Amino acid sequence: GNEDMLRDKGIQVDILEDQMGIDIYQDYRSKHPDLDIEDWKGLAAVKSWPILSGMEHTTPSTAKEAIAIQQEMRKKVILRDIFQDIRTIAGIDVGYDVKANMSKCALVVMDAKSLDIKQSVIAIEESPFPYISGLLSFREAPVILKALSVLERQPDLLMIDGQGVAHPRRLGIAAHIG
Repeated sequence: GNEDMLRDKGIQVDILEDQMGIDIYQDYRSKHPDLDIEDWKGLAAVKSWPILSGMEHTTPSTAKEAIAIQQEMRKKVILRDIFQDIRTIAGIDVGYDVKANMSKCALVVMDAKSLDIKQSVIAIEESPFPYISGLLSFREAPVILKALSVLERQPDLLMIDGQGVAHPRRLGIAAHIG
């Protein structure tokens, strides 16, 4: 978000746009040309939830395209409290098996007052995007959406372990999903 201001002051900015990261991602996409992460089971149902209204996620073909997507999506982030009665909270975290290239999402829905567990889900799938610092939401969102798609009902609030607007481009995983 501050890259242009820093460049205007004569400071060289190479935030997360290094050639090595771009080359790694292009190599990954060339090895997985048939990968279509828009084909998640349950995504259409989850996207209809009010809590995720307007949520978008596409698989970019380059790191530069991913950055451009982040820069557009960050304009849609709402930074004010628009929540009504919060009765349930879903806690979400993603981890990786680097050797197997698998992502795992752990999701727990709890009662907001008692913190009683209402439902828990573990979702596992192949990581659709290589590790590139600052672009983790493209790696994490698919498995998070997969976990959300099997919930019995929509939680009132998502609490995601990751950056939100405290991200170099103001669009970490929490802002990307929610």
